[in-house]
Amino acid sequence: MNPSYEGLFRSLHTNTPDSSNEMIYSIGAFGGNSRTDSKIGYYNGLRHDDTEWKSSGGVNAIPVYFYEFSKFDLRRDVNIAIYRISTTKQADLQTSINWNDGKFRKSWTSITGTSQNLGIDWPLLRYADILLMFAEADNELNNGPSAEALNAVLKVRQRAYAGNLSQVGTIPTGKQNFFNFIVKERMLELGDEGLRKYDLIRWNLLETKINETKQKLTQFMNGTGAYVGVPEYIFYKKPASTVTNYVPTKTAQQNVLDIDFYTTGGVAKADIFYTPNQSVATPSGYTKVNWRLAVTQPYISGDHVKSYAHFFQPNKKELLPIALDVINSNYNLTQDYGY
Repeated sequence: MNPSYEGLFRSLHTNTPDSSNEMIYSIGAFGGNSRTDSKIGYYNGLRHDDTEWKSSGGVNAIPVYFYEFSKFDLRRDVNIAIYRISTTKQADLQTSINWNDGKFRKSWTSITGTSQNLGIDWPLLRYADILLMFAEADNELNNGPSAEALNAVLKVRQRAYAGNLSQVGTIPTGKQNFFNFIVKERMLELGDEGLRKYDLIRWNLLETKINETKQKLTQFMNGTGAYVGVPEYIFYKKPASTVTNYVPTKTAQQNVLDIDFYTTGGVAKADIFYTPNQSVATPSGYTKVNWRLAVTQPYISGDHVKSYAHFFQPNKKELLPIALDVINSNYNLTQDYGY
């Protein structure tokens, strides 16, 4: 495995093998055109409003996904961008419903300007995925994980907690508990890589997890359950307009910690996301950003196109419809169930 989780994905932005060849298979992108390239890192990923790395950030991360990671997990700030880059190259903290997926960033490429085709390769198979698939299969075959399966998962987690190995936690050994652990670990490790929906479908858990996420979003909104300590809002100070505080060569984690959060009572920056409101009134010079307060009932289950999983229908939307022109060109085909 590549010793750096972030480094693994940075390599995709430069069309070069990662340092440990963990990436077994990826789709190459090149040419700066719609035929051989894509808009990965422009349409999705960290949003840039500055002219040097202009990109749109069109894919949002779900607020509670941020809180599936522990504060010691290095994958959190790679997978989720809680800020966007302003016209003056400053990290502007965003409300919790405006975060983006963060694994793909135009500023991690050498391409500047208005270009939308960035030559970022798309990951399909990497060794960490192999380790987790092996552990999952081993658990099923042996009615519980073998030592090899436990060690495979441990390798994945040890990289995620590099520098804080004491926080890796205990990996369960019972069959069902280990399976549940794998379900979550694949969510953490493989976020933003387009695999989650298909994992949940093959486990027959898609409807279950959608409903579970709606419940978590409700708890997040109300500050109950696992989110009792999550602040309603956070204050941060924007640098002077002449100061650039986003540096793409810094790690994703360091770019978060570089933000000037308002804290009191000795609260560390790393704990600000897990600590109740630091003030009632907005401190002088700071900007108030809604955190829990950004999530409302219409976001969770309202009759709105942007509501979470609004159009999902069980036993139907697991599959996509076959395009009408394909149906019309072959009378032996029938439409997918439910369409």
